[in-house]
Amino acid sequence: MFGLDVATPLTQERVAELVDSIAEAVVRRRLETVAVLFLEAHKPVAFVAGQTVMAALPLIGPLIGAQRMADLAKLIGSRENVERIIRRIEEMSVSFEPVSVGTSEGSG
Repeated sequence: MFGLDVATPLTQERVAELVDSIAEAVVRRRLETVAVLFLEAHKPVAFVAGQTVMAALPLIGPLIGAQRMADLAKLIGSRENVERIIRRIEEMSVSFEPVSVGTSEGSG
């Protein structure tokens, strides 16, 4: 399909890279609770979600990147990978240090 690799399973390295990327984006935006709740609620339909992303590929792929969307569809199509995303979000949120706006160090 459009010269994309949609059949080959993701390598463990690519899974880890995508999981880290998603978790980092969620934690950076401070959406941990909402994201974990959403992912937990939709874990039973992970396969359907992955297939939905695959079906939307021709429409959204040019905007986001077709291969990245195909990889995302393969990632979220597995309950185990959804659980990995949840665990990684929880791990990153514990160690996240928010940047304070309007404060400066050394002022006294």
